[in-house]
Amino acid sequence: MAEITGRVAEQTRADLRASDANGRWLIGCVADNNWRFLDQSLALVRSLRWFGGAAADTDFRVCVVDSAKPAYIREMSRYGADVRIVPTYNRDYPVTNKLRFLQQSDLSRYDHILLVDCDTLIVQNPLTPLTSDRLQAKMVPRRSIPHELFEKLFRLFDVPIPERNYEYSVSKELSIPYFNTGVVCLHRAQLPKLVPAWINFVDKLIERIELIAEREWFIEQVALSLALAETGSEFDVLGNEMNFQIHVFPGEVYEPRLEGIDPRIIHYHRGVTARDEIARSAYPLVSARIDMFNQRVREERAPATSSLSPLKARAFEAFGKPDGRVGIWLAGHRDFVGGRWLEVSRLQTDFMIKMGLKPEHVLLDVGCGSLRGGVEFISYLHAQNYLGLDSSNRLIQAGIKEELGRRLLKLKSPEFVVSSSFEFEKFSKKPDFALAHSTFTHLTESDIRLCLEKLRRFVNPGCRLYATYFIAEPSHTNQSIRSHSQKTFRYSRAIVEDFGAKAGWTPTYIGEWGHPENQMMVEYVAQ
Repeated sequence: MAEITGRVAEQTRADLRASDANGRWLIGCVADNNWRFLDQSLALVRSLRWFGGAAADTDFRVCVVDSAKPAYIREMSRYGADVRIVPTYNRDYPVTNKLRFLQQSDLSRYDHILLVDCDTLIVQNPLTPLTSDRLQAKMVPRRSIPHELFEKLFRLFDVPIPERNYEYSVSKELSIPYFNTGVVCLHRAQLPKLVPAWINFVDKLIERIELIAEREWFIEQVALSLALAETGSEFDVLGNEMNFQIHVFPGEVYEPRLEGIDPRIIHYHRGVTARDEIARSAYPLVSARIDMFNQRVREERAPATSSLSPLKARAFEAFGKPDGRVGIWLAGHRDFVGGRWLEVSRLQTDFMIKMGLKPEHVLLDVGCGSLRGGVEFISYLHAQNYLGLDSSNRLIQAGIKEELGRRLLKLKSPEFVVSSSFEFEKFSKKPDFALAHSTFTHLTESDIRLCLEKLRRFVNPGCRLYATYFIAEPSHTNQSIRSHSQKTFRYSRAIVEDFGAKAGWTPTYIGEWGHPENQMMVEYVAQ
């Protein structure tokens, strides 16, 4: 997030310079008249207004198929979106509805039209790279149409097939020009020639749908390839940053070479969490942009939040911050583990990366809770390299459902063990690093010693554990006689060093590391 924030001012200045002479723009999408697509369209127009930089004031149009629900029209109007009603293109193949956008009679008033799918977010100015008078789009991530089928279709429609001189945007296999139409930029000059040819080939493919059986979701993409070749229209290939697709394909693996891409447009498809937020990606820079959007949405809806949450929060305090199921229900999975969600999450990941944690390392998160740090670590680490242990399955499941999301769970396959007695041996692998953040601050001396002893028996020599403590004078006495997730335990520096030394660890007191509640850090290295 710090890296993202540091770029904003510089990027905004560059965007303002680049957008001065590009002409008049229209950005838009097409949405079916149901809650999912209209919600996505509303999120899209919000993202442009909030994060579009110099493009934030660009004309935006939502074409709703057949009819539009009045509540959505009112809400989109709040963000300056022009809502138009368009007829269904083909009820059997709804992906073709996006062509209705290009059939509107007033598009020639604009120099450029940026047509995007409604399941996208604009998280930086999208117009800066779009300076061409050609069609601009991104190649599909990987092969979805066999080349043999392309050859058959081009031959059938008597169109010369282009050379396979273009790379799919992820797999890097060679292909003819074949674009993902989730983000397409058109120049006004292409409206009378390319667009009619595109629509014509869609109609021809629908008439002979058996030709692309089981691939009908790609009708408009295949038709665009045919139209480009027939009309000889020129085009430019956009990079992944202009259409970063974060959904999971069958068998897809994490692509480390994509992790440095800071997107302008994110294509999230069905990636929405149970909190009605955009689900995070496996890629840190993409997740940082999604976090910024989700946080802004939370801020926007905060005044309308039900009074139930403050009432439950008062009950949580009145009942003495109960542990377990009742406490989690009253406080919520975020506040139960201490709140300050994004701040402390990034503090943990930044610290561990500074200590040498790399994506290929295995990390054990002791007391992972509802994944306040876990979500960031799971995103950062390679698949199957995150191990999370906690005594509460309810917290872990809340973290998965509300924060991590099923897509990232499937892609990264983190491993979890539920245990109140530190059963590290249940994990399938040993960690290179371990972290006990805000865990020993809630444990009695006997439980801390038990944890360190059992962990030392489990890990290999050289494994590094980083643990946080509230440090007190040697004379301090803890009042609680048992560990409790909502009680605070304090220990002297000498005692926390003794905890490690007697369990087979070499302790090093790090101390201050920037924690907002002044928890101190200690490093233990397995002897």
